[in-house]
Amino acid sequence: MLTRYREKKIISGQREEIFLYPEFSKQKKGERKKKWRKSSATQQRLNERNATRALGRLINCNFGSGDLFVTCEYQDWCRPDNIEQVKADMRNYIRRLQYHYRKQGIVMKYIMVFEEGEFRGNLHVHLFLTGGISRDKIEDLWGRGCANCSLSIMKG
Repeated sequence: MLTRYREKKIISGQREEIFLYPEFSKQKKGERKKKWRKSSATQQRLNERNATRALGRLINCNFGSGDLFVTCEYQDWCRPDNIEQVKADMRNYIRRLQYHYRKQGIVMKYIMVFEEGEFRGNLHVHLFLTGGISRDKIEDLWGRGCANCSLSIMKG
């Protein structure tokens, strides 16, 4: 039996991805079965990998050289108990950043990812930010602990 393959090409920024999928006989339109089981472990891993790829594409399309990568960590004295407190702190931090970006006449773009540490479970946040403001200013505006700001390294 002859197997056909479908090609999927994704271009994000300077990066190009090509995927080849085997093509199987298709169901008629509207005949998809209703989902009634939890996703298998393999499917969950695939979903997580696809979500990571989608985030990478979003970053490649919107950020480049000169943009910044910031990691915001908490000091022991103000460590949050839950993710809601982290979100509130980040909203306030983003507002402070937007004020300083507006003062400089720069449009601020950002992508924010919340993460829990592997060893101690500390909550922290990673940000991609538009460049144009000094790294020291961005670190000083955090005020809840350590903010490590570096130039983002984009792979082509």
